[in-house]
Amino acid sequence: MKNLSILFIIISGISLKTLAIDPPSLTSPSNGATNQPITLYLDWTDIADNAGYAYQYDTVSDFSSPVMQEGTTTTNTSYVNVSNLFFGKTYYWRAMTLGSSGNSDWSATWNFSTGITVYNTAPSDGATNQNISLYIDWTDIIGNSGYMYQIDTSQSFNSSLFQEGTTAQNNSYIGVSDLFFGTTYYWRACALSAVDTSIWSNTWIFTTYHTVTNTSPGNGAINQDISLYLDWTDIGGNSGYMYQIDTSQSFNSSLLQEGTTAQNNSYGGVSDLLFGATYYWHACAKSAVDTSIWSNTWSFTTQYQMPNAPNLISPPNGSTGISYVSVELEWSSLAEATNYQYQYSEDNTFNTGVYSGTTASVTETITNLNQSTTYYWRVRGYNSSGYSPWSVIWSFTTDNNVGFSNSMDNKYIRIFPNPTSGIFMIQGDNIQSVEITNINGQLIEQLSIHDKRSSIEIDLSQYGKGIYYLKIQIEKLFFIEKLLVN
Repeated sequence: MKNLSILFIIISGISLKTLAIDPPSLTSPSNGATNQPITLYLDWTDIADNAGYAYQYDTVSDFSSPVMQEGTTTTNTSYVNVSNLFFGKTYYWRAMTLGSSGNSDWSATWNFSTGITVYNTAPSDGATNQNISLYIDWTDIIGNSGYMYQIDTSQSFNSSLFQEGTTAQNNSYIGVSDLFFGTTYYWRACALSAVDTSIWSNTWIFTTYHTVTNTSPGNGAINQDISLYLDWTDIGGNSGYMYQIDTSQSFNSSLLQEGTTAQNNSYGGVSDLLFGATYYWHACAKSAVDTSIWSNTWSFTTQYQMPNAPNLISPPNGSTGISYVSVELEWSSLAEATNYQYQYSEDNTFNTGVYSGTTASVTETITNLNQSTTYYWRVRGYNSSGYSPWSVIWSFTTDNNVGFSNSMDNKYIRIFPNPTSGIFMIQGDNIQSVEITNINGQLIEQLSIHDKRSSIEIDLSQYGKGIYYLKIQIEKLFFIEKLLVN
């Protein structure tokens, strides 16, 4: 009879006899696998006529560390579920077939590594325009007992705004709220188990919304109703919004309207606006701990109650040689208008250097103009409810008037002597008024005459030597003459 060699292997107090039976082949996790969960199945091939299997796993390849785990499975159960593994560790494992007459050798030894930590997923790293209440989210690790998270405005996670907490088992996300507007936040997470805590994930950043974005009425919109809604984008986590609307871009006129809205109401109603007026508006968001900056300022123009603009009459469009001392602007009347607003400027867009005034008349005399300069002018009517459209824009060009006018060539008036030592005469039929200004445009004398004089004596000697301008009215005619006082 042949001698049989018997090898006894003691596993957990059980004597296992090795005979001629095949060991299993390991299948999963694959050899060298990484980022494995801390709870997983060890799996191997099934061997016929098995009486179950033995297995071992450890953090060292000779299965000799204090954390080595081993056990057996029931017949035909070629896998085992292992749990409470450590994060970021390499594990070695093997299996053996158990038979009714003996056991196989150990299989080859394979290894796998568990995940070091979780991976951030949302908000994405560097994300901008995030809500002030949001979820931070990361990958799940099977076998966790929950997670920890930290969020702060400091990359060192040590500011007064630092927030941290834990989640329930398998909750790989958390809602955070009451963040500040226009602020950069840093965040990270880690996984917990019954025996270990992972390292922190990479630190990601995101930035919250600075403010809302206007949506309606569109910037530059025209023909808008005098009662309408201002609308802007919503920011999650708000406690309401503020808005302002005014005819002044500085939001400081007597027509300023402002208000607040309830939570999540990203619009505000305004009413009793003026007809034909340009309005400026902006909005901002509020939260329990912060208020955003104002949105960009947008403008719109309301519809006109008076649909027609005045027609310009004088001076004719494109006129040249107009006196720079004074010029009378004239336009047609509007039935609904109680007053008129006129503007003139050297800028044909009326964005800079605009001179503006109002009058109840359909004429206005402007003075102190520059020599040899083109001026642009326009007019609109208004009443207590609003404005008409602006008229078309006309222009005129002033003269340089370097010489002295010869009043002897004027059939209506005569001024003498000119030059004068200070006392001079004005002769003409039915002189009604005389205005005298110095070379700087300052008013020196203003005479209103009610008795239809044909001659007037004036003394300018107390004002000193220099050039003076006379604006003389005869009936409906105006004459500009230059006078030299020696």
